[in-house]
Order: sequence, then C-alpha cells, then structure tokens
Amino acid sequence: MYRQYLKQAWASLRENPLMSVLMVMGTTLSAAMLLVLVQFYIVRTSAYAPVSARGQMLYVTGVQADKMKIEADGRRVQTGARWMDGLGVPFTRQVFEELKTVDGVAVMSGSVQQSRLTSPGRKASGEYQLRQTNDGFWRVFDFTFVAGKPYDEATYRSALREAVLTEEVARELFGTVDVIGETLQIEYVEYRVCGVVKSVSEAVSETYGQVFVPYSCDEVMMATVNADGICGNLNVCLLAASPADFPAIREEVAQNVKRYNANAPEWEAGLFAQPHTATQRMFKRWHDEEMGALFTGMISLALLFFFLPVFNMLGLAFSQIRRRQPEIGLRKAFGATSSRVVGQMLCESLLVTAIGCVLGQCFSVLFFFLAKDGLLERTDVLLTADMLFTPWLLPVAFLICLFINFLSIGIPAWRVARRQIVEALNA
Repeated sequence: MYRQYLKQAWASLRENPLMSVLMVMGTTLSAAMLLVLVQFYIVRTSAYAPVSARGQMLYVTGVQADKMKIEADGRRVQTGARWMDGLGVPFTRQVFEELKTVDGVAVMSGSVQQSRLTSPGRKASGEYQLRQTNDGFWRVFDFTFVAGKPYDEATYRSALREAVLTEEVARELFGTVDVIGETLQIEYVEYRVCGVVKSVSEAVSETYGQVFVPYSCDEVMMATVNADGICGNLNVCLLAASPADFPAIREEVAQNVKRYNANAPEWEAGLFAQPHTATQRMFKRWHDEEMGALFTGMISLALLFFFLPVFNMLGLAFSQIRRRQPEIGLRKAFGATSSRVVGQMLCESLLVTAIGCVLGQCFSVLFFFLAKDGLLERTDVLLTADMLFTPWLLPVAFLICLFINFLSIGIPAWRVARRQIVEALNA
C-alpha cells in the first residue's frame, strides 16, 4: 500500500514539475533557515573537542562587588557604589580553585590579548592571541597535543614561565612543531615552550588562543586587588562528574562566596544565578536573571521561518489537491473514509519531506558557513566537521520538514476530503 502511495506521489511530482519544484524548494529553504539556527545553537552549546564534556560544565564569567559600610549598630549596608567585572585572583583562588564537589577547575583570562611573540633563534616574530590559564585548564578541556605536554600544577604555582603554542604559531615562528624546550619571547619576556596543540576555533570562545601561559606569571594581575580582590580579568569553568552534581556545586560555590564576604572588609561579592550551564551562558548575560535578546530573537526567527513557508505553501497545496477532487470522490464512493484519504495524502507528501530534508541540510551547512563570522561575531572562524555535522541534526531536519508538510498538506487535504461525494465527483 505505502509503495503504491510513493508511486502516486512520484507521478504527481512529475505531472506538474513547476508546482513540485516550488513545493520542494519551499520545504528546503524553510528547513535550511531553521537548521542554521540549530547549528548556531550546536556550535555554542554542544560537545566536541576541545569541549567534549560541555554537558558537564558550569561557567562563571563575571562578579558584582558592592561597596559596604558598617553602621553604628554593627550592620553592614551597601553604600551604592558597585563594581562589575571578571573575577579577581584572590576571589578565584579562594572560592573556586579549592572546590571539593568538582572534577576540575579551569581558570582562564576572560579574553585573549594581542601579544608580540619572537623566536630569538630564527629572529621570526608576529602578533598572536595570548590566553592566560591555570593548570586545570588542560584537564577540563581536551586539547590535542601534537608535541610535548601542558604545564603542570607545580609550574603554575611557582609561576615558572612556560608556554603552550598552537601548531600554526609553532610553524610560523620556528618552522616546525618539534619545538619543545625552545626559548620564546612574549612581549620580550622569555618563556620555555613545553607543548604544542592543534589549532582551536574562535567559535569556542572559552578555549580559543594561539599561545597559552600560566596566569600566575602576570605580575600585574597577581598584584591587582580590585574591590578586596573580588574583581579582575578571570573566568572560571567547572567540570562536574555529571549534571546531577550541579546543585551540590552551586551550593558549595555559594558557601565559599559567603565565607569570602565574611573576610572582606569593604566589599561584598555576588554571582547572581551563576554558575551557568552552556545553554544559560549562551542566552543570558551573567548578571541577568532572565533570558536575553538573543533567545527572543532566535525564537522569533524560528517561528517566522517555520510558519511563513507554511502559509505560502497552503495555496499551492490547495491548488494541487483540488485538481484531485474527482479521484477523492471516487475513493470515498468505494468506501474510503476522510481520514484514510488524508492519511494517503500525507504519506505521499513524505517524498517531498525526504527531498526537502536532504537539500535543507545541505543548504543549511552552506548558509551557516557563509554567515559564520556574523553569527559567531568573529573573523575567519575555523569550523570543524564536529561543529557542522552531529548525529541528531538529520532527524531534526526530517522532523522540521515533516511538520511543514503536515500543516501545508494536511489542512487543505482535510478540507477537500470532507466534501460530499457528489460535489467531489462534479468537480
């Protein structure tokens, strides 16, 4: 039976090629635009190297410090002065680096900074993106080392000057990735190269960098104690054993913040609803309780891309189905019910769904690749196959096309199928 439906669907497509192409392209373009939004979400929140454990990660990207004063009765009250920034070194170390409920704590500078790197032996130099981290950064994120290894806890605690380069930087400065033990100058300060990693994409903003060094080597950062050490330039990523541990981690973080505030003479720290999951981090600013404009915009675009083609395709579908009224009348005259007729129409539309699904996914990859810099707010973003193709993207594409065709075909099919047999045959 279903094989016969597919034959009829194929014959219907060939009978009116122009109408068929319009139906297929309407499904394809709608699915493609929706899949671009899905791929944008995947790149920002899904798991792939070097964030393979993203589903188990929590982020803290900012802190608020309120100026306090002590009243005559001994109460601490806010003065109205406020500081909102990244995390300071003392605050990060006391609140996050000693957590017991996590499997790892990655600390990194909130943004990369343009720094001059020089290879004294070859006298090669250039401007590259520097990121400062702790040793836990390499345990939380799974970078691929092509040579050497990351700096360890002893190096980080002792503020020894070691650096990890991406293979692109290593080749540009030294002509090879076999550079372990070589001396490198960063802003004219000597560092020893201890490892080389595969280049990472700017799309993964929490891990991107071209050269990585311990943040403990930055004497200015270590000496800065803004707002009793609460504010600075650091971000934190916490790795949990499983998402089930998130409540316990948040509770321990809250207790550590409370203890830090008890020992801060003039300022009081607040993290709002942090730590955030990857999805919350994408749609919320760290100091907001509600979803931001990005969430509203993506939902609005998704609804637009979904319903606009449905409304446009309804007219085409009505035209095609009305041409088949005599056929529908004959089927009903021989005992077919309205639901059976509608079911046949929907089964026949599966061919359009399948074609739209395949073409829509191909077009979505093309559109996303062309628009990646604007969507990800970066320049020349490196995209990998893991970002563009995930196992559940094809089922999502099929469901999108299925819903589009269910609405655009199902509604007119149901209206026509409910007509009286005599009316259908007279048509």
